[in-house]
Amino acid sequence: MLRVPLTFASAKALIAHLPGIEEGTSYGTAALKVRRQLIARLREDGETLVVLCGFDERDLRMQARPDVFFNVAHYYGYPTVLVHLPKVSASELREVLEVAWRRAATAKLLAEWKAATPESRPGPLRSPASPTRKSAARKSPIAKLSNAPRRRRA
Repeated sequence: MLRVPLTFASAKALIAHLPGIEEGTSYGTAALKVRRQLIARLREDGETLVVLCGFDERDLRMQARPDVFFNVAHYYGYPTVLVHLPKVSASELREVLEVAWRRAATAKLLAEWKAATPESRPGPLRSPASPTRKSAARKSPIAKLSNAPRRRRA
């Protein structure tokens, strides 16, 4: 099956549902921003997208898919990964862009996104029976002892 290569327009469409996404420019090329903060920009070649991410994430992505995710000397000191648009899948591009968006989004935007689409939120899923930190602390016998009133010695 022949796959249509992705473009900057398709990258924008993949994350258009996220609150606060704006299109702008950076260094004379098209860019995606969250409240004026850059999350991705198109390089001059028109086929490479520079996406902000963490150093660890960049290294993991480059090891997993070196044909799609790469870096050049200019970006070694920056927490960015370069994405070869003709070779990346839509799901991989959506994932890396959503991670970049979450890093740049304000708490208000994150809350708005979580309220709008709870089923699409990434992260560890908790079963209803598994306790949270606070509820585990409340149920702990040690916590009960430490909160007990102290007896005064006569």
